[in-house]
Amino acid sequence: MCEFLGIKTSKISSYEEKSKRIGKFSTTYIVQIQAKDQVKNFIELINPMKRIYRKNKLLKLLDNPFEYKINLYSEDEVEDWILLYKELKSFKSVRNYLKLKNLPTPRSETIRLRFKAYFGEYY
Repeated sequence: MCEFLGIKTSKISSYEEKSKRIGKFSTTYIVQIQAKDQVKNFIELINPMKRIYRKNKLLKLLDNPFEYKINLYSEDEVEDWILLYKELKSFKSVRNYLKLKNLPTPRSETIRLRFKAYFGEYY
């Protein structure tokens, strides 16, 4: 289908599994599309119903990945990071603390960029 629509795939694999309900085997195909422009074309052409609620987020990510990633964390989370930073004195220590507590763990660079976005010119 992707070839017919002019969408380039990076990998196609398949596996067979037995249905627990009816006991028959069926083949499932996994199609990977990695190039951003190809993913965007796929979403626009196919409009998959299973993922329709995520479509706008995914398209926003493809259009501007930096802006999307900056907004993944709430202002409250950033304020918590600021308090941690004041105690721990480094972005890496903040990240390690979050990881230790099983909280969402952004990269140290993401924490730094969120601080910059939060404080603006005063950072």
